[in-house]
Amino acid sequence: CTTLYDENYAITGTTTIYTKWTINQYEVKIYIDNVLTETIMVNYNTLLSSLSVPSKNHYDFDGWYSSNDFSKKFGNAYTIIGNVSIYGRFNPKTYTVSLNRDGKVISKINLKYGDTIGMITKPTKVGHTFENYYLDSSFVTVINDDYVIDQNITIYIKWKVNIYEVSIIVDGIIYGTLQIEYGTTMKEVEVPTRNDYLFMGWFEDISLVKQIDDNYVITKNITVYTKWMNISSIKYTTEYYLENLEDNDYSLFESVITTGRYNTEVNAIIKSYVGFTVVDTNIKGTVLLDGSLVLKVYYTRNIRSVTYMYDNLIYKVEHLKYGSKYEIISDKLIKGYIFNGWYSDDEFKILAHLNLITDQDEVIYGKVEKIIEGTPGLKYELNEDGISYSIVGYEGTISDVVIPNGY
Repeated sequence: CTTLYDENYAITGTTTIYTKWTINQYEVKIYIDNVLTETIMVNYNTLLSSLSVPSKNHYDFDGWYSSNDFSKKFGNAYTIIGNVSIYGRFNPKTYTVSLNRDGKVISKINLKYGDTIGMITKPTKVGHTFENYYLDSSFVTVINDDYVIDQNITIYIKWKVNIYEVSIIVDGIIYGTLQIEYGTTMKEVEVPTRNDYLFMGWFEDISLVKQIDDNYVITKNITVYTKWMNISSIKYTTEYYLENLEDNDYSLFESVITTGRYNTEVNAIIKSYVGFTVVDTNIKGTVLLDGSLVLKVYYTRNIRSVTYMYDNLIYKVEHLKYGSKYEIISDKLIKGYIFNGWYSDDEFKILAHLNLITDQDEVIYGKVEKIIEGTPGLKYELNEDGISYSIVGYEGTISDVVIPNGY
């Protein structure tokens, strides 16, 4: 095809001629997001898929469309057969925002490029107030609501603990109002102080019926009431034990209730009892809140001596417990004498009442009279009492008759 024939070429014989064709080119106008970005000439019958795919940072190419309303998409096999306008569209990339709360990712949120952090619904945490987002777990770099999403990121939530008011009522009067963090238990709340009173607990009501447990967690503003016990006059008991007469054991004689200050040491009051001596004067103990302290004081019976005398001679000495009975000595034990009773004095004026041993050492005097023998020949007759005798006659010869004493 080196010789070109024009239209005026005359045919003079058998001739073979060859045709040469030039492919048609068509104008393709390329719009990206409805903005004309390029016009290219494309050969007839070119496939659309052979066009280079455009790129845009942070966007994904959505494809080619036949209209600017992006209602109809070209297929990859579309063939260019004439002038055409094609419309390409980009969609913003989707990025993942991971929310880290207290060291743990609690949710993942998909946002498109260009969205801001402010589009995320603020998270919540019981007892806390949201403070801000941060790019680091050390809470150094803050992220404001206008921060633009342009990559996958993890953001860290910083919280501020809520502060609640705890109003404390003491005896119907406001003692004070404390600023307490959420999550604090009543056990951690500072207890008021009162002289001579012991704190007995927190209560919900002024009647002090509904007690608040120490583990109660403060989650709101509250008013609490305090209960107190006067500890300046807590009861305690002192028991006094006296030694028994019949053995060496002790029996309770009396109990005395006294009051003292809680948790202080008290000494038992040492009482005096006639005929008894306290064993230990240093009896003490610590006053208990429930009044259960009991101090026990023991007393031994005094031992007293009883000296029996007659005719200026010591007949016998006994050592007896206070309150025991005297050992009565009969006249039968005193041979050669007539026994005329026991006396408290040596002049035999005060008759001794020999009932129970007193709390003093004693000397008891026996009044005796030597027996005078009667004259031989006297006749005796037993009296009706069966013990004594009477003289009923004399059969002797002596004129000076001696009558024995006691008849």
